[in-house]
Amino acid sequence: MELVIDKSKFPDGLNIDRFKEDLISANLKGQVISIKDNVTNLLITGDQDLSNMDDINKINTVVADHDGTPDPDSALNNLTATTDPTITDDINAGYSVGSRWINTVTNKGFLLLDPSSGDADWEETTATLSKEYSYATNSNAYINKNNVASSYENICMFPGEAKFKAISKITIISRGNLSGVIDVRIRDITNNLTIAEKTGMTHTVFTLIDLGIISNLPVADVILVLQAQSSVAEDLYLAALCIEY
Repeated sequence: MELVIDKSKFPDGLNIDRFKEDLISANLKGQVISIKDNVTNLLITGDQDLSNMDDINKINTVVADHDGTPDPDSALNNLTATTDPTITDDINAGYSVGSRWINTVTNKGFLLLDPSSGDADWEETTATLSKEYSYATNSNAYINKNNVASSYENICMFPGEAKFKAISKITIISRGNLSGVIDVRIRDITNNLTIAEKTGMTHTVFTLIDLGIISNLPVADVILVLQAQSSVAEDLYLAALCIEY
């Protein structure tokens, strides 16, 4: 005996493992031998005893009452994509409500709200710029470090969070004098690790500088410090330090 159920009858989506458990709990007289999850329907194969109207009514009730919410961590994710998701990255491609997508080129994140066939609804979850460690950006209010040494020295310090979120970018707005080259880095001095670093800066006007690849993010309380070094006795003017999540 075979029973075909159109997936459109699952208004809240389909969680196939939960559906199988629901059928077991329905106390059917017949036996379900297999369930084939096709693109647009489910094919339920059972023994002849499953063809009675009582079992068919119970199966229809299970379908109508089914909760298709994905189990935690069960949704298909794409965390290494190089493009943004489209409307065709849908239930037919294996995605479901709660699926996550990360474009590794742009560092944008997306969450699937509706996996409908041909009309998937992905919502961008990329956080906006956080300026928890910012300083005034006008020319009269900035950190002025005179005569930066030829080896890294501390410019300013700030505490780390209990657990860092995924940081996509650290930038500073800064300038130096005319005379030399400045290197800047964010350093975890608790564990003696570099979080981000930019070398070879020669700009003499306030410029937005990306400190580059983020690494060695701490997972516990640490003390972070902004450090700088210069090829000569250079002055560093820091107008803003921004962490982007």
